[in-house]
Amino acid sequence: MLPFGPAKKHLWGLAAGGPLSAWHEESFQKLDSHYRRDKCLQILAEWWSIRNHEDAITKRNWLHMEGHTREAIYFIQGGGLANAGEDLRGRIAYAREHEDEILQSGLLAWDLGRLVSVARWSYTGGLISQAEAWEWITSISPPLHDAYDSWETFGRGWMLGYRYWNNGKQADPGFAKKLDWLLNDSASPWKNVGWVLRI
Repeated sequence: MLPFGPAKKHLWGLAAGGPLSAWHEESFQKLDSHYRRDKCLQILAEWWSIRNHEDAITKRNWLHMEGHTREAIYFIQGGGLANAGEDLRGRIAYAREHEDEILQSGLLAWDLGRLVSVARWSYTGGLISQAEAWEWITSISPPLHDAYDSWETFGRGWMLGYRYWNNGKQADPGFAKKLDWLLNDSASPWKNVGWVLRI
């Protein structure tokens, strides 16, 4: 549930969960995941290597301060080729092909948008408190507002990051469909929560 007091910043943060939240059919109105605790813990362990509170904090800090943004910029600046496996070569090529976009805004939509899901599942899984989860989610607003000027540019940035993570391959049609829903459907949180956050 939303906490007492101003709720716009919380709704905005949940909206920034974007296609990943939509893919998992999570609510854009409340913090709790629709998955049970054991399912959240399974997702965190398998996809994020998160098994306890310390792991969750470590992953939160990585997404907030480094994420795939740092890796992509490293590749753009010439790093990584000597030790690159096949998967990394795809990322390197994609990063260099999209150098201007990545150097302008990083992959912040991808990195920080996914933090919403990590916070939600970590809270529902009992690894962090509700207060911690909301702090993680609301902390992404300033850097995202600095990097993007609309939900449309945020959405393009999210897909840029997704394709980078996916070694430059085309997006899964399911994710593309969720992004289209977020951008165009009148029921979408992006249509109901303005980009400019006024609390």
